[in-house]
Amino acid sequence: MVREIREDRTFWVGYLVLLLVGVFLGLRSERTIAAVLAAHKYSVACSTPTTEQSAFDPVRLGLRDSLLVQARPTARDPFHAPPAKPQPRREEKRPALPEIPSLRALLYDKVNPSAKISVGSSLSGWLHEGDQFRGWTVVDITPTSVWVSKESRVYVIRPQ
Repeated sequence: MVREIREDRTFWVGYLVLLLVGVFLGLRSERTIAAVLAAHKYSVACSTPTTEQSAFDPVRLGLRDSLLVQARPTARDPFHAPPAKPQPRREEKRPALPEIPSLRALLYDKVNPSAKISVGSSLSGWLHEGDQFRGWTVVDITPTSVWVSKESRVYVIRPQ
């Protein structure tokens, strides 16, 4: 069996390829570490050791390893959502409220109640239930107030 391994070229070629891959990966790691440590902001902290210091001093190696950790870009924490970007507030345009009419006169009886209203500087004639003036509809006339509506809103107006 030993004789077969010694004579088999594929074993030795495989062994040589494995050895070359190991050397390649080791040199690549060495170059990566050297590139990280050669960064400008870390160059002072990782200067070559003086005669009193050894290259394998535990304090020196700890400093170099901590610099490697700091040099890596920090990734987003996968367990927390990223902070939400503030969105600009939109100015909501509220529809202008219609000018509410004022009650100028009220004549109430059970047969034919009527009222006079004014919208702005315009004065209506005598209005009865169901009549309209300047977009306002008289809904109901009671002894003390008049109910008017505009744009599906109902307002109660009373004499002043």
